[in-house]
Amino acid sequence: MTQPQKYLISDLHLGHSKIVHEFEDKRPFASIEEHDATIMENMLVVLKNGDHLYVLGDVVVGVSYKEAMNILGPLMPYKAQLHLALGNHDSPGRVKDIFPHFFGYISDAFELDDYVLTHIPVRPGQLSRWKGNIHGHVHSHSLDDPRYFNASAENIGYAPILFSAVKMVLRNGV
Repeated sequence: MTQPQKYLISDLHLGHSKIVHEFEDKRPFASIEEHDATIMENMLVVLKNGDHLYVLGDVVVGVSYKEAMNILGPLMPYKAQLHLALGNHDSPGRVKDIFPHFFGYISDAFELDDYVLTHIPVRPGQLSRWKGNIHGHVHSHSLDDPRYFNASAENIGYAPILFSAVKMVLRNGV
């Protein structure tokens, strides 16, 4: 049996048609349905029983309760442990009514192996407490500081990335 893995991804923006058609950093999909199907399929292919997935905010945007449940529904049968660091688009209603069905752990931030996992990057002065900050929020933009890793979906191929790979990047300043 393989050892459980830890994965990261941020800024899924499932259901958010503007992320495909209107925003400056448009995602390369013909439709929001293709966007959502690609991201969900990529997650389901990668995750195995016992794995941990840290979603660093902005899960579903601009959809009803029913639509959100349908989009996230394929995650239900998975035995992976899902963690959510809340993002600026993760409304209180979704946090209360939708996310507990899928995420076993919901917080503003997580600490993992002396790294801080957040949606919005922490201030550089706060980083003295950690080896680095794995975040999202800035989408295809990046911070010019080797202590930060942007795990926004568009930066990591719309699929979860191994935490161990991110740690290597942060340690080596690549």
